[in-house]
Amino acid sequence: MTTIQIKKSELISELTNSLQYAGSTEWDLYVHVNGALDTRHDTYDNEDWNELIDLYNCAYDGTDFENQNDRRALAEWMIEEQQIPTEIEIEVDTDDGFEFRNADIELVD
Repeated sequence: MTTIQIKKSELISELTNSLQYAGSTEWDLYVHVNGALDTRHDTYDNEDWNELIDLYNCAYDGTDFENQNDRRALAEWMIEEQQIPTEIEIEVDTDDGFEFRNADIELVD
């Protein structure tokens, strides 16, 4: 199984920024297979990027967290309370085309 390592500090930073889009149908937090994070519009070319957090189905409304400090506190809480998936489905390019596989998410310092 593939393991994607994400730096905890980078996740806090990107999640802090992405929470302003909570409740949006067009934005999600994506992770690259190399562990990079990006808040991306769903119409972007997302090859090698996989959805980590669906901001539409996030339990928080972005308007409740307009303040950067509030979003950071929420991001830290989400990580501490294990609101981040520990496994996601990724699309892998194989000799026979693309297939979906599970990948573990590991937070590192």
